[in-house]
Amino acid sequence: MGPPSIPLQPDANGTTTPDSKSCSTVTGADPPPHFGDIMSSRETSVLIPEGYTPLERILLTANGNVQRILSAYHNAKVTVEILKNELASSLDDVPAIFHRKVLLIIKGKTCCTANSTVIIRDEKYLRLLVDQHVGIGQLFRYLNILPEFALTKVGRDPAGNGFWRKYTLSSPGIVCEIHEDFPPHVFELDNGASP
Repeated sequence: MGPPSIPLQPDANGTTTPDSKSCSTVTGADPPPHFGDIMSSRETSVLIPEGYTPLERILLTANGNVQRILSAYHNAKVTVEILKNELASSLDDVPAIFHRKVLLIIKGKTCCTANSTVIIRDEKYLRLLVDQHVGIGQLFRYLNILPEFALTKVGRDPAGNGFWRKYTLSSPGIVCEIHEDFPPHVFELDNGASP
């Protein structure tokens, strides 16, 4: 018998927001507000509302591996193009806040646009970013930290221009709030579709 699951509930705009029980793990305790499945032996499940294809659901629930999924699906390299990486506070301030925008590009076509706000609450993490030039995207790996993933919303562009999700990656001292937009033909880049 698998874990109990509660689907995400759509709001008046067609977007969905999970409550604390949208993700479940079999541990005998209340489920955490994240998908605790990275390198975990626990069972994990989440239900996305109707209207998404199986491949879209895979991207919507991916917990830190969208690049690998898209690379494997298209059998091609994913390039990350950083459009913005701005410090929104003083380097002397903790927490420090960064705003980022990146594109994931495959075969010359954008397959994801990600906007994020990164909040650094630990002075040593800020020093790694500033003094040792560790990239924000590499900070979790550099520190050997496994962040908690929490999907907060999913939705479709009302004009039919794709789908999106909002989620957080967090650990003590750092929180990343991320909004990713996927074009409608993200899985059809080889078929001449232009995202």
